[in-house]
Amino acid sequence: LAMEDRTEYAQDLRDAGADTVFCLPFAQALEQVPGGAETYFVVVTRAHAFDVACLEQILQKPAAYVGMMGSRAALVRRQLLEAGADAARVEAVQAPIGLAIGAKTAEEIALSILAQIVEVKNARPQTEGFAPALLAAMEQAAQNGQPAALATIIARHGSTPREVGSKMLLLPDGTTVGSVGGGIMEYRTRQAAAEML
Repeated sequence: LAMEDRTEYAQDLRDAGADTVFCLPFAQALEQVPGGAETYFVVVTRAHAFDVACLEQILQKPAAYVGMMGSRAALVRRQLLEAGADAARVEAVQAPIGLAIGAKTAEEIALSILAQIVEVKNARPQTEGFAPALLAAMEQAAQNGQPAALATIIARHGSTPREVGSKMLLLPDGTTVGSVGGGIMEYRTRQAAAEML
C-alpha cells in the first residue's frame, strides 16, 4: 500500500507495481489504514512537515515497525513530542531508516529499508501469521470449551485495506479479535460465522 498526494507521482507508484495507491492528502489516506501487529510503516515524504503529519497519525496505530528518513529526525522527534506523541513510540521510530549498507542510489536506499524491515520481522516471535492477541483469544476459547470461527483472507481484489493472511476470530457472543478489513466484507464474514457457530 502506498500513499502520495500528487497525482503524477501516485501514477508512478502504480506503474512500479504498488498493489494499492491512495492519492489523497496524507492525513486522509492514513485514516484508511488501521495498522496492526504485522503493519510496517515507511515515511519517506518530501518535507519534514509531511513527516510530522504522517507520524502524528501513525504513532496512534499499532505497528510492527515505523521508519522515516533521518535528515531532519531530531526536529521531527521534537515536534512530535511537543504535539503530545507518546515518548516511547517516538523514540522507537527508526531514523535514519534502513540498514547501514553505504547506500547511494534510490534503489540501494530502498533495499536498505526493506532489509531492515525483514530484520525486524524475523527478530519477532514467529506466529505463522497469527497475531499474539488472536492466539491468546483462541487459547482462551479452547480452555472455556467455547466454539469459535476463524476467518482468513485467502485472496484480495481491488482496493482492500487488509492483506492476504489477515485473520479475524469470531465468538458466539459477537466478540471479534482481529479484522478482515471492515466494511461490507467484514459484515458478511460476521454473518457467515454466526451461521457456522
